[in-house]
Amino acid sequence: EREPTVATKIEKRPFGAKMTVEDMIAKQTRIEAQDKAHCAGCSFDAKAADTFQSYVRDTLGFQVPRMGFLYGECSDEGEVKVNFIYEPPQECPQDHKDGVILMRDEHEELCVNTIAANLGMQRVGIVIAHANPEREYTVSAQQLALMAEFQAEGGQYFCTAAVSLIEPDEDDDEDEQPQVHFDCWQCSEQCVKLYKDGWFTDANIEKPERLQLNKDVVVHEEDRVRDSREVDNDFLLVAVPITSHEGPLKCTFPVENRLITATGEDLKRHVSAPGSYTDRLSDFHLLLFLSQTLDLNTDLALIADSVRTKGEIQEGYRLIIDSIAGL
Repeated sequence: EREPTVATKIEKRPFGAKMTVEDMIAKQTRIEAQDKAHCAGCSFDAKAADTFQSYVRDTLGFQVPRMGFLYGECSDEGEVKVNFIYEPPQECPQDHKDGVILMRDEHEELCVNTIAANLGMQRVGIVIAHANPEREYTVSAQQLALMAEFQAEGGQYFCTAAVSLIEPDEDDDEDEQPQVHFDCWQCSEQCVKLYKDGWFTDANIEKPERLQLNKDVVVHEEDRVRDSREVDNDFLLVAVPITSHEGPLKCTFPVENRLITATGEDLKRHVSAPGSYTDRLSDFHLLLFLSQTLDLNTDLALIADSVRTKGEIQEGYRLIIDSIAGL
């Protein structure tokens, strides 16, 4: 007697449609929070942090976002020390208060990286200044994409500092002033992988608090599991402890690429200041200004190395710099 054939359930799909390997991986990708950052902690030179936040607060009034590259040292255990902040050329798009357009200057960045290397430092992170005090999210999707891009490039200890203006609560004293607040974050490993694999898509300005993806993922939110192409940004962030220290450099010379640029008069004032000549030149922004005139790989490399070791600046270089300053 012939056994009846068991009916097979057929999945309904459009005629000719096939499930690709990418589709299968996407359906199995569950967005999971990361408990601990790889970066063990981030310490800011107090002078560098204050110079950045003062400009954003006093000159820009927290009305324009601002971004900078963090340079310093990183230990084998993931302890990051930020000793100076380089601010690249940048613009703010008209329709988005959370984003910046970097007008990156390859030659200037080469100068920055070369000076940093001769100071015994490297790029260790980025800093983002918020210009949207009313926001109800930690970072926007556009900022998260920027963080993931640079963290993918910078390595597992690369971190992002966020500078915000915190308004006093209604219950606070009426004389209470807004406070500038620093936080530090890393993107989760999964966030960086999604970025590197090309899953990020253009941010939705109407939903800045949610990352937009081009494939469905499994999201666990509010006690339910669902397929979605949107993920809460906070789910992809990991907090990094933040502290401060006194670094080896000054931060008194005008910072590059701001509304008011440095001049020869600024150089004259700095090299005429009291103290040793090495101490007068111990400012990254001053050294970057000198890169416009001095040879990067010979003159400036030797000067930066003297700053690093606290050695004496050769007399020939002192004469050249004094001449540039008009002394």
